[in-house]
Amino acid sequence: MRTTIGYLLLAVCASAGIAAAEVASDKPAAIVVFPKLQVSTSASARVDTLIELSNTSRTEPALAHCFYLDAGSHCTTTGAPCRRSAECGGGSCVQGWTETDFQVHLTARQPLAWVITDGLGSMQHPVPIDGRHRNGPPDPTDSTHKPQTNAGTLVPAVGTPFTGELKCVVVGRDDRPSEKNVLVGRATITRIEADGGLDVEVYNAIGVQAITGTNNGDGRLRLGGDGAEYEGCPNTLIVNHFFDFAVDPVHPDSHITSALTLVPCSEDLISGDTRFGSTVATILVYNEFEQRLSTSVVVDCLFESQLSLIDTTQPQRSAFSVGTGGTLVGQMRIRPTTHGLLAVLSEHHTAKKDGHVASAMVNVDQQGRRGAGDEIRFR
Repeated sequence: MRTTIGYLLLAVCASAGIAAAEVASDKPAAIVVFPKLQVSTSASARVDTLIELSNTSRTEPALAHCFYLDAGSHCTTTGAPCRRSAECGGGSCVQGWTETDFQVHLTARQPLAWVITDGLGSMQHPVPIDGRHRNGPPDPTDSTHKPQTNAGTLVPAVGTPFTGELKCVVVGRDDRPSEKNVLVGRATITRIEADGGLDVEVYNAIGVQAITGTNNGDGRLRLGGDGAEYEGCPNTLIVNHFFDFAVDPVHPDSHITSALTLVPCSEDLISGDTRFGSTVATILVYNEFEQRLSTSVVVDCLFESQLSLIDTTQPQRSAFSVGTGGTLVGQMRIRPTTHGLLAVLSEHHTAKKDGHVASAMVNVDQQGRRGAGDEIRFR
């Protein structure tokens, strides 16, 4: 959407009930994943991301061990940021993978928010409940019932540019994983254009729920499969989308393109080895007549692409373009091979007259659960 925006944070009143574990974007969980964070600055626009992370417990504080995963790509020849090798003047565009971890302390029913280029917990951007001037309710998990606070929260600021992921795991005071399904989150990506226009995309973090009574407390988190401690990742991701370059049916003076972001469920956050969660994603593309085309991509740490650049460098000839698809809308069915995947989709409506963009981001649908498990190594 393209509008003026203000942020109002409300206390979260829901609590985690007893239910079957799930991977979902609308339920509290013990692991939350924000697949897409962006920061960039250019002559035409400035892009930044606001993170909201909330504790849904009515009475108890929550401690989250979080990880920024910077997957930005750079040219081998100049070191300049890039998206494709064609931008590198004979060199290659190579994706990086850098992990930065930190802790977030949340009081009961509390949301915290920060802009990722500012961080949280510094002198310039202090936490709201610091334990000196402001205190939260008594902590029922502490023998002395000391007040709950945000003390200990120190979220680092990311650099510019930044393309990556945020992952948070609920832990105890000893940094061992906890079975508490209490976290929910939301990301807001803002684009402020040079002429003052504002484009905003919002999506919910994807939550992976813990399975009660299964966590052994080590630093290897099992998602599905044998010895599962958390719900398994989806077997198939289902993405309903417009074909690229389709004319907007509501506003015919604009056309539509979309971008897909995929992140692996398995990650080694200790060594940073991208091969640990690497997988091949098989993508089937159906049009409205159920005619099918297919392609595949390799996902190491983070995959992001305009749909019509997934399978070719010539977008108009892509299986995801409206000319090839032959209908206005289609459906992707994405099935990973060796490791699970999570995804979000960005949809961009570009005005033909002045090039202004209005965007929206959506969480994708899922089908089934993988028989083989995934693993996150975090300590």
